[in-house]
Amino acid sequence: MKEDSKNSVFWTQFILLAIIQVIFCFTPLGNIQIIEGAIPATTAHLPAIVAALFLGRRGALAMGGIMAVCSVIWWSLVGMGLPASFLFIPWAPGGNIFSLIISILPKVIFPYITAIIFTSALKLLKDKKKIAGAIAGFIGTLSHSIMLLGLIYIIFDNSEFFITGGVINAIIEIILGTVIGALAVSRIGLKRNEKRKS
Repeated sequence: MKEDSKNSVFWTQFILLAIIQVIFCFTPLGNIQIIEGAIPATTAHLPAIVAALFLGRRGALAMGGIMAVCSVIWWSLVGMGLPASFLFIPWAPGGNIFSLIISILPKVIFPYITAIIFTSALKLLKDKKKIAGAIAGFIGTLSHSIMLLGLIYIIFDNSEFFITGGVINAIIEIILGTVIGALAVSRIGLKRNEKRKS
């Protein structure tokens, strides 16, 4: 019965976060155009960070997959007219098969990294959840930015404009990831404390 209850909680949380992930990906909530023509800054990584903190590696990996699929669909339908679209989808002018790797790989991997960092930080910091969550959010988002911009630099020539815009976006995304990591974990801590008292 306990195992069934844990599975039910896992899937309820996962489905709710997946819905939020899709909403972020396909509404203005998830994309902020800071520099005209550059890669938009995203807040769509935030539900994936929360999934990594709440649901562990398995949930993080699955949420990263959902985020990656949403990214490909978004760039194919909404972002196709943007100058940066060729970086993420091979069917945009100038794109190639490696565009899909850029679009998918960082998004699948970074929530998994976030989950690993969170677990490790909790052990090292003796259950200081807020700090561990902030560290996980920071390193997880940073790893996404490094993978994304690194792949763009390696795969595409003359991508300096997109790299510059991407670095500016990355700073904003890392700050948001760090804050959300700390806030989300503080909520987890409250729930755990309540259970102990009851």
